[in-house]
Amino acid sequence: MVDAQTIGVLVTAVSVTVAAIYYIFTLRINSRTQELALKAQQQNLETRQTQLLMGIFDMMMKRDIMDAYTNLMNLEWVDYDDWTSKTKTGTAFLDASLIWRYMECVGFIVKSKLLDAEKYYGINGDTVIKVWDKFSGVIETQRRLYEMPDRFSGFEYLADEMKRIREQRGFKLGYTEAFKRAYNFPPR
Repeated sequence: MVDAQTIGVLVTAVSVTVAAIYYIFTLRINSRTQELALKAQQQNLETRQTQLLMGIFDMMMKRDIMDAYTNLMNLEWVDYDDWTSKTKTGTAFLDASLIWRYMECVGFIVKSKLLDAEKYYGINGDTVIKVWDKFSGVIETQRRLYEMPDRFSGFEYLADEMKRIREQRGFKLGYTEAFKRAYNFPPR
């Protein structure tokens, strides 16, 4: 016959086994819950980045931005003094301010890792590179003259990132150079 001590040992052993099984199930459930939460968080982040990217794209497609970009890219100058004389009056100064500050803002967003540079490259990478290549000399002169070494550093960062991505994708020439070479345009 089974005595009370044996029953106590069996009850204790069964209780410990049940507790261990419960603990294992709880760990698995918690692990799965964490995986699902991380997946939802990643999807939420991707959705937010897509929304941010679309907002930036919408802003870029506004008529005033497009007009400012066109005006700015058609502007020609010989040196910084000529640049200054051409941008003192008219809309050239406002066009430059609008486009450069737009690029500065996007550069800050990309540098802060709030927007993936690869994703941005797909919608506007070549444009950033063209604008930076055309105006980097003016911006660098302003940095020196006004003793503002970080002036438009977000814009510069964005241009450098776009160039890095372009090179990773196998493009060695700039857009303008490649276009000219493809269509046999004479150099300027």
